Amino acid sequence: MLLSIPPSEESIECKLDNLKDVPKLPGCYAIWNNETLVYTGISGMKWTKESPKTSHLKHRLRDHISGTKSDVFPTYVFERFLIGNLSSDEIDTIMSGEKGIRHFARSYIQNNLSFTYATTTNFQDAVETEEYVRKGGLGMKPIINPLNGSPSHSK
Repeated sequence: MLLSIPPSEESIECKLDNLKDVPKLPGCYAIWNNETLVYTGISGMKWTKESPKTSHLKHRLRDHISGTKSDVFPTYVFERFLIGNLSSDEIDTIMSGEKGIRHFARSYIQNNLSFTYATTTNFQDAVETEEYVRKGGLGMKPIINPLNGSPSHSK
């Protein structure tokens, strides 16, 4: 069953404080830059009601927003949106080790991006929804992680 991902108009700014109402459930999420779909992803592969651990939406979105070292999303953001717009001084701070690319990506994420999501307790629903969205199911494909093909489910 496809989950219903809210449109960009209902998105929430990518700020850590805005995660307080995100449930600790599996699901599918979309990350937006205004009306442009930037990325879509899922969480919950190892989630169970008895042991939710960190395999849930709140944890996954926190990783993206805070730019943790184990998360590749900030690197994708840096490569697609920032690398060509850095000043020579900013490049120097990266080259010297004073600041890393995650610093710039985290700032961009928190100041420019927002998210929407839908929850489930069935991880397969999240998987199917992510594929649908990545193939253009929300009217566009995400900039960072599009899939070839057309959406195979109708909403």
